[in-house]
Amino acid sequence: MRTPLLAGLVMVLVAGCGGSAGSAGSAGGPPGAPAEPQPSWTSCSAVGAPVPLPDLNPAESLQLPRLGADFEPTAVVVCRLEPDKRADGATDLVAAESRADGPDDVAAVLDAVRLPDERRTTGACTADLPGVPWFALVDADGRWVRPGTPADACGKIRIEVRRAVENLTLVRVSARPVRELESSGAAATGCTQNWADVVWVTGQHRTDASPPTGEDPFPSAAALRVCVYRVPPAERGGGKPTGTFERGSELPAQRRPALAAALKQTTAAPACTTPASLFALVRPADDTAGTLYVELDGCQRVVVETGTDAGRLGRAHATLVALFS
Repeated sequence: MRTPLLAGLVMVLVAGCGGSAGSAGSAGGPPGAPAEPQPSWTSCSAVGAPVPLPDLNPAESLQLPRLGADFEPTAVVVCRLEPDKRADGATDLVAAESRADGPDDVAAVLDAVRLPDERRTTGACTADLPGVPWFALVDADGRWVRPGTPADACGKIRIEVRRAVENLTLVRVSARPVRELESSGAAATGCTQNWADVVWVTGQHRTDASPPTGEDPFPSAAALRVCVYRVPPAERGGGKPTGTFERGSELPAQRRPALAAALKQTTAAPACTTPASLFALVRPADDTAGTLYVELDGCQRVVVETGTDAGRLGRAHATLVALFS
């Protein structure tokens, strides 16, 4: 059960990092009046862009003043949060400022933002809310405008705007680290940075489940990857606590028999009110079927997922816990 946090996070941030209401660059009068150019562009950070989650509002640009007819941009500046790979293999979330000054790129965005709103449809519309990254248009004198965007028939940002911004040939100007998404240790061991505490989640709903049969969940796996996660105190005991990567390695082949023997000694899981602070995740290194979760403290329970038996909860034998401790 891989946590979707990272993947979900990357998709939202790249899709659109709009500013919050009242952010710098939205001045210039009501939506019916043209946007007033700001004196001189300095940087994304100086104007408070991009805006991170949970303040992200992908559709805010629909409410901004539209671009005046007399403003002629020569560049597009894009401010957004995006993942950035480090030399040591780690991945950071960075606040990046990028710029496009190709005439065709600028013209495409200019033409798109000057399109009119489409007439609202009376038919069905989807519930998604597509956005665009925070972007500004800059003219030859350095003045800049964050323009309002036209709406389509469903009241969303017109696809012409989204495509024009997505297709820009951007050159990064600067990048400021915000936080680490994946550590170098996680990247080097093949573990992910975060993983849900499946034993605790399963225990909340399956306390009366029959214990695992002792079947080896990895009968054909050539190598096993062990990832150990620490659950922060604030996460423990919640509805779906998530652990952070602590360490990882490959299980030595000579310890496979001990693992199989320890699994056969799994017993029924006791009722548990003590969340674990550490748990191990064991999976085939080639990501084929079979998963094992072991609490390394707390109630020391185990969840075994095989190709035919999904998510059985039991009490781990001491030798199983010792294998990963």
